[in-house]
Amino acid sequence: MLTDIIYFNHKGLEIAQEEILKDLLCEIAEYIDICKSNDIILCFYKRFFSIPLSFGETNIIDFINGKKEYLTFCIFFVEYIANNLKYPIDNLYFKNDSNKTQYLTWFLNLCKNNNQNLFLSLSNDNLFNEEQYNVEDFLIDNYKNIEKFKEYCDSIPKFSSIINVVDYINHNYQNKIQFLSTAKKSSRQISNDNITCVQICKALESLINIILPHGNNLPKNIIDKFEQESGFKISKESEQTINNSFCRDKRTFYILNEPYIFDNHIKIDDKIRIHYYIKDGNIYIGHCGKHLPTATRKT
Repeated sequence: MLTDIIYFNHKGLEIAQEEILKDLLCEIAEYIDICKSNDIILCFYKRFFSIPLSFGETNIIDFINGKKEYLTFCIFFVEYIANNLKYPIDNLYFKNDSNKTQYLTWFLNLCKNNNQNLFLSLSNDNLFNEEQYNVEDFLIDNYKNIEKFKEYCDSIPKFSSIINVVDYINHNYQNKIQFLSTAKKSSRQISNDNITCVQICKALESLINIILPHGNNLPKNIIDKFEQESGFKISKESEQTINNSFCRDKRTFYILNEPYIFDNHIKIDDKIRIHYYIKDGNIYIGHCGKHLPTATRKT
């Protein structure tokens, strides 16, 4: 599955010696540059500058305070974090040697629980030594080499339109998605930049992998699984909206000349909605664009 968010494992900073700390911060800056150029959000521990260091009784902010050679990094990093505040890794870290295994287990489970199948580590990290981890059959790749991460990013498909996304999905999933003409038309209402396209691609992949086997009436555990693994909400419309003839008509689309109400939909941010209907083992997309009007909301 494509990824637009990657976690950063900061353990290498905690064990770093003073003489290599600057090189490690440059490593982080390079990773950020690579992610920015590939529309990937790199997530850091939200108290990054409070991470303790192995030398002296200090943390990162205390160590770099007043050192001009670190000023450029601080400005660059703070600006990057400020632009991505809604994606922090918000949890504990463990400094003591006795807690190394605890940190490794916690971090890998964090990745699994949030469906993160890869993360970045610093080159000096001697705790995360494996290139790949298996957590209850969930595979997680560990990138500790900048050149290998560049190769990974080069292999990620770049989308210039939502139609490219549908072509990519159908090439990889045996034409399970039928994108109706109404969906093509509605997709022109929204941005077709790569970030939006990657989000829609993730949503459609999850729709095939998780939702398709269960049809149009979803049990709560499947809804929960979809939302956890994709990061997007999925639901039916309210009775109030469906009972409104104007709103119902906006959600009625045709499959082989037969009308169906596409009230199941995926929510991407507050603006984009994907309305779908499952029939005969295929997913039909009737709308992929701006939020449709509801009984309580006009668009």
